[in-house]
Amino acid sequence: MTNLATGPDDIADVCQESPIDLVFLIDGSDSIDRDDFKEVQNWILKTVDGFNPGSRRQKLQVDVVQFSEQVKTEVPQVVVVESSEEIRPAVEGIDQMRSGTKTYNGLRYINDVITPTTRDNSYKILVTMSDGDASEEPDQGAIDLARSNFDLMLAVGIGDKVNEDQLQDFAYKTNLISVDEFASLSGAIEEIVEATCRHIGENEKEESESSSGEEDSDDWSDYIDLGEEEDTELP
Repeated sequence: MTNLATGPDDIADVCQESPIDLVFLIDGSDSIDRDDFKEVQNWILKTVDGFNPGSRRQKLQVDVVQFSEQVKTEVPQVVVVESSEEIRPAVEGIDQMRSGTKTYNGLRYINDVITPTTRDNSYKILVTMSDGDASEEPDQGAIDLARSNFDLMLAVGIGDKVNEDQLQDFAYKTNLISVDEFASLSGAIEEIVEATCRHIGENEKEESESSSGEEDSDDWSDYIDLGEEEDTELP
């Protein structure tokens, strides 16, 4: 287990050392015009590069899933070695569905199809992006299952038509990230990366301290046992 300090440089280092499975769940509904959807595609690529895949000691795995009335995996389990250029053709080739906004159906798909393909030893991060109101009832079962499947869930809402109460269902251990327009999506990248790395750093630190505490406890128990044995040998 990595021995962590609490500074930002230490958190960044341990984030680079940790395997991350980054899953995007993106809104492809007809409320998003085609130019704005291109902004979404560009944002995905920039977010991947925000995790510095080329300098990671543990590589980044990326999935991209589009939801609308239906759900489709657009980029399946790609391990990015150097940069987002490796997935650019697939991301830029996404054909926007332009139908309804079945956000919870997308989440069920993530639970059923994507989660089983994530790596056992990775930090699993789900990033959901939407600009509107889900055209279906909330699914608490899917929400609870996703929160058990993912270490961190981030939700990005765009514009003033977002149902923030609904989109908050897609945020776990973080607050909802809001941007005014699609052209401002890049402003959410730093927050996504920082929230992810902060979570990983804090988790690794807690595990390190817990492991250290157990070792100290074991040493003290051995000392007590030894003392008791010595006492029984006294006349």
